[in-house]
Order: sequence, then structure tokens, then C-alpha cells
Amino acid sequence: YQRRVHGGFWHTWDTTVVNETQMLRGPIASLLNTKLSEAFAPTLLVITDQSLQHRGHEGANPAGESHFRVHIVSDQFTGKSLLARHRLVYGVLQSELKSRIHALQLQTDTPEEYSSTTTPPTSSTAPATTS
Repeated sequence: YQRRVHGGFWHTWDTTVVNETQMLRGPIASLLNTKLSEAFAPTLLVITDQSLQHRGHEGANPAGESHFRVHIVSDQFTGKSLLARHRLVYGVLQSELKSRIHALQLQTDTPEEYSSTTTPPTSSTAPATTS
């Protein structure tokens, strides 16, 4: 079970990602996680609630969970344009976008695209093994 810090998040090598400043995930973020995981079987899924950064702005829900950033890596994006990828995600989250989510920032990558921009773990970040 490996973990490394990247962009303020603790990443595990499965699809579990925990925001280090907000250990509990709200109901909307949990719903996004469930729907996107079921629809895309991602190898990486990072959901960031950015609502606090937009507090007081038009469209910001005082209860939070109105502004999200999603980074998703899935084989299902292979061969699709950026617009087609975003349309797929919007289709899965259609009801949430109509009701509760005011803003959604997407980064949609194939595993190949993601691996070409990510440095593999070094020996200092890899877990110790015993023989």
C-alpha cells in the first residue's frame, strides 16, 4: 500500500484519494465518486471540493459542495477528443449539474497520457520490502 504527497492530496495506488485538509467527504463529493467510479472504472480519481474558495460568489451554495475539480484517468477516454471526454462526464453527472453543482472543472486523461506526465515513485517513496 503506497502513498505519496502530490498536489496537496494523499494518493494511494488504487483509486482512493483523501484530501489531507478535509478527511471527511461530503455527500455530493461521495456521490460524484460513486457515479464516476461506476461509469469509468478509473485508475485515478481525484475529486476536490473548491467551494470554500468561492464562498460569497454568485452560485456558491452556503452549505458548500457547489464547486468541484475532478481529475479522472480512464481507458474509456482513449481515442476520444477532449470535448467528447467532457461530454461523457457531464452525461454521468447530469442530474447533479442541474441541481447542486454550480461549477465543475475537469481534467480527463487516458492512462498513457497520465503516465507520460507522472514521475514513477523513487526508492525513497516506495515501501520497504522484506525478503
